[in-house]
Order: sequence, then structure tokens, then C-alpha cells
Amino acid sequence: MRFRLRYFALLPLAALAAACGDDPLRAGVFRLDGTWVGRSFPYELSLSFDHDDENRVTGSGELRGLTVRTSDVFTDTVVSTRTDVSIEGQWDYPEYVLRLDGEGYHPVRMETRQAQADTMNVVLRGSGFEGAQIRLVRQTRSD
Repeated sequence: MRFRLRYFALLPLAALAAACGDDPLRAGVFRLDGTWVGRSFPYELSLSFDHDDENRVTGSGELRGLTVRTSDVFTDTVVSTRTDVSIEGQWDYPEYVLRLDGEGYHPVRMETRQAQADTMNVVLRGSGFEGAQIRLVRQTRSD
């Protein structure tokens, strides 16, 4: 009888452990919703994602080209070009591909690897990008 009582006492703990799972980034729990920003000279990305219950990712943002401006007094990095982009794709942890579309440009393939809950590493390919790497960090959540 004592064995049965111990067994039933452990059931809630087992259910809780199963609900938490080993991976906080698993489907159904983790979401990309929010604003993500990253910079790797000569590019900067600012993206806002919407992540639905079927793991579709959509959104919008801005891709910026950076340049260095120098004078007798200072050297500074400034935005030289800006392109509004739309985003679409399917989230599939840990690696997934999103598509960036900007008016007047060919689509850009954003190969993404989720490093942590609030950090992703992206590689841009297409429309002149040949493997540009940028680390994006979540700035805000839209939960």
C-alpha cells in the first residue's frame, strides 16, 4: 500500500516535468513574436515578427545599409540606405528559413538558427547577399 501512495504522490511531479519538457524552445511553447534588432557592418536589421499557432511567421521591418563617415573631428557609422521588408516563413526550431521581400529587390533568404530564446543567428542570401551574418536580439515581446 505504501508503494501505491508514493506512486500517486509522484504523478503530479511527472506530469509537470512532461509539460515543461526538456526544451523551452519547442513548438507550442516558444514564439518569435516581438521586435528583433541586429547589426553586423555593413548591415543592420530591425524586424517585427508575428508567430501564429500553426508556426507561420509573418512581419515587417527595415534592412539598412551602413557606411562609415569620417571628418577631421570624428568617425561615425551612419545609415546610408533603408529598405522596408515584409517577412514570411515557417518556424521550425532550431533551424528555419524566412523570406524577406523588399520593393524593387529580389527576395532574400534569411537562414536562421535559434541560439537562445531571445537570440537568433541569421545568414542572408540572395539579392546581392552572399552569406552576410547577423545576430538578432529580441528587444520587445508582443505576447
